Amino acid sequence: MKFNYFIPIFLLALYSCVNSNDFDPNSIPVNVLDVENYQMVKLLEDSPGVLLDIRTPEEVGRGFLVNASFINFYDESFLQKASWIKKNQPIYIYCHAGGRSSKAAEMLLELGFKEVYNLVGGYSKWVEDGYPVDNNLKEIKGPSNKSFSHEDLEGILQANLNVILVFKTPWCLPCKKLDAVLDSFSNNRPNWEVVKINMDSNKDLAENYEVQSVPTLLFFKEMNSSALRNTDAIDSLEILQLGVLPRVEKSKNTKDIIQMFSSENESHFSESIRSSRTIIESKFDKNSSFLVTSSNPSEGKTTFAFNLALSLEKSNKVLFIEGDLRRPTVLNRFVGISSKKDGLGEIISGNSELNDVIHEIPGTKLNIITSGEIKIDMSDVVSKDQLKKFFDTLKIEYDYVIIDSPPVQPVSDTLILAQAVDKNFFIIRAEETTTGSLMSSIKKIKSVGAKIDGIILNDVDTSKGSYGYYYNYYQNYYSKSYGRTK
Repeated sequence: MKFNYFIPIFLLALYSCVNSNDFDPNSIPVNVLDVENYQMVKLLEDSPGVLLDIRTPEEVGRGFLVNASFINFYDESFLQKASWIKKNQPIYIYCHAGGRSSKAAEMLLELGFKEVYNLVGGYSKWVEDGYPVDNNLKEIKGPSNKSFSHEDLEGILQANLNVILVFKTPWCLPCKKLDAVLDSFSNNRPNWEVVKINMDSNKDLAENYEVQSVPTLLFFKEMNSSALRNTDAIDSLEILQLGVLPRVEKSKNTKDIIQMFSSENESHFSESIRSSRTIIESKFDKNSSFLVTSSNPSEGKTTFAFNLALSLEKSNKVLFIEGDLRRPTVLNRFVGISSKKDGLGEIISGNSELNDVIHEIPGTKLNIITSGEIKIDMSDVVSKDQLKKFFDTLKIEYDYVIIDSPPVQPVSDTLILAQAVDKNFFIIRAEETTTGSLMSSIKKIKSVGAKIDGIILNDVDTSKGSYGYYYNYYQNYYSKSYGRTK
């Protein structure tokens, strides 16, 4: 299944305000420029930007300038709402008589707006001089105040083949014009779901999708509940593919999977780990830190991370860190390290020294720092800079620092870890991880200034298709050429 994710439309039909007695439409004012009615008409024709009405809803209900957008000056979130307007365009601002707009214009300059124009005399003088107004406020359709979580959105994306997310606000007049178009579109195309999201009530979601103005449309094409099954489905992401892990028969002994890699083992799994190791060694520098994460629990991130560490340890000095402090993995139960020993939680809390929490996996040279006994929300007690300094210290001693992270969706710890490491790797479980879940996770990581540097497709049924051919060929190759058998 192929999908397309794009943002083709930033529909913005707003205009705004600034001060000086010399009017020159071709010059960019350095202060707020006061303009008369006739000058405002000329500016709106020649340099459309954002026309902003800052009066109360009651005042707006009696009439307003055509194509105006609305933010109540007395609203405590006035500056926050205004900050969503793109600053690289003129903003024309008015109130009833010019008092509020003059103050607001100065505030907008402090926000970083460069062209701010204030309408002298405001709406009252505009009407007095006979300029056109609009009184059709009752037709404005705003989105509900419903708050959408990331999980809500993922459920919508999974349940529908094609989705249009519309970020709006009740005070945005251009959103009214868009509503009729979207309603008609939705009525005529039953395979598309239109979801209207109130940007005022969903600030985190808007930030996650880098929405900076309203209305904004996000199109998700063929983003249904179908799970990712092969590398073809992730080719369009243009992210380095680190490898494919074959499906492994589940065992009651978790250790069988966690410590499955062996340098003497020629299994499909071990060879896949070697292949990923080779790519990592060739593409990324030594003395680096690598985070391994996934969208949700049980996608195989711990299995990959730990076996990768075991593989790298054969010719490198490697440290494995159990980075999930709130829900530790089975590592501390199956690698021979007591769960009662101090670990990462104690380091972050300042209760232990580094040398006290580093242990060696029995039978290997691999060092490990477990999560420890202290269960905390990492983002509450440590900054990304502190974590980065910590990882940088470890990189002096180790060729590779591998961090097994919590999944992206349930907790915030992953986002702070992703900013502190050198590279982030992402695990996808074949036939389980959905496109919607993957895209949501990518957006989350991107929202904090980090990125995904490599993807691993896990739990692939190698008995099917080209993967089965490859692995069967590999097994026969070793058997015939070197006399090895399973």
